[in-house]
Amino acid sequence: MIQAIARLPLLFLLSAAAPPSPEPCDVSLHGRLLPSEFIAGRIFVHWHLRSGADLRFYLDTGGNTWVFPQALSRLGAPIDTTARSGYSMLSVRLSPALGDSIVLPVAPGPPTAGSSDTVVVMVSPQGAPDYGIGLPVDGLLGGYWFADRVWVLDYPGQRLLFNGTAPTGPSDSACWVPLGFQTYPPTGHRTTQFPRIAARIDGEEIQFLLDTGARTTLTDSAWQAVGAAEPRQRAASFIAQSRLNAWHQRHPDWLVVDRAEEGDSASMIRVPTIRVGEQDIGPVWFTARPDQSFRAFLSQYMDRPVEGSLGGSAWKYVTLILDYPRARAAVLPGPR
Repeated sequence: MIQAIARLPLLFLLSAAAPPSPEPCDVSLHGRLLPSEFIAGRIFVHWHLRSGADLRFYLDTGGNTWVFPQALSRLGAPIDTTARSGYSMLSVRLSPALGDSIVLPVAPGPPTAGSSDTVVVMVSPQGAPDYGIGLPVDGLLGGYWFADRVWVLDYPGQRLLFNGTAPTGPSDSACWVPLGFQTYPPTGHRTTQFPRIAARIDGEEIQFLLDTGARTTLTDSAWQAVGAAEPRQRAASFIAQSRLNAWHQRHPDWLVVDRAEEGDSASMIRVPTIRVGEQDIGPVWFTARPDQSFRAFLSQYMDRPVEGSLGGSAWKYVTLILDYPRARAAVLPGPR
């Protein structure tokens, strides 16, 4: 007994010096690194063409997939005219022979005449918007590009990893949160490929579009109030106006900036913390949108009604794994 008692301090020291057990969600990630830029919470991916041209695409999980008209001459790809809903639209046929990126700037689709690996991308009826980066943007990669594949968006480490359809990330199911997708009832196939994710804010669970493309441009006064360390045009998250009003009424200490957004003078609110799965994230700036923008318009394309969009103003703190095949996401703290 005396010997056992005498050994207790030594055992205590040994146990204190032992390294802590790794967190179940703290794992290494697998995937091929894609050439990309992270600018103010927004992600741009590059497609290097064999001709020497370099095309830049904006990543938008809540948007369409387009090529902007100004990119057509540099693509050098066949262009077709397609009739859709009474309108004529241009489309372009892309194949792996054009460039050396590990993935085309679109998800694989049905084979077209003469090629089993050619994909068709619509040409935007409008030119590229100003993304505020001083560089050309040649297209938008939306839901159908992300669909059916696994992506790692390492915002703190500024890395974009592509893992095909193979899973990567934690094996513990507690590290994952479900993604919801609208499906077509007769077949069960997904329709828009827009992912829904839940976040807990102020004690309530709120449904959001997971929207990497959400962005805003701040007015001069808002830029100073929100923080001039990032450009005026930056990643955003959106929330229905009535929800913003309710937050502000319950929490007058949550900073609200009126007339914050250039163009429509929308307000912004600083939410100290949101919780996605088991991960606390914050602070997160939300920009107001009319209630009907989400509850009436966007919700018709989702599997459940949503009240806002969670974009880069939230995700910039974390590494986000989007596992489309398994309809799930992992939110991991810090760079991987």
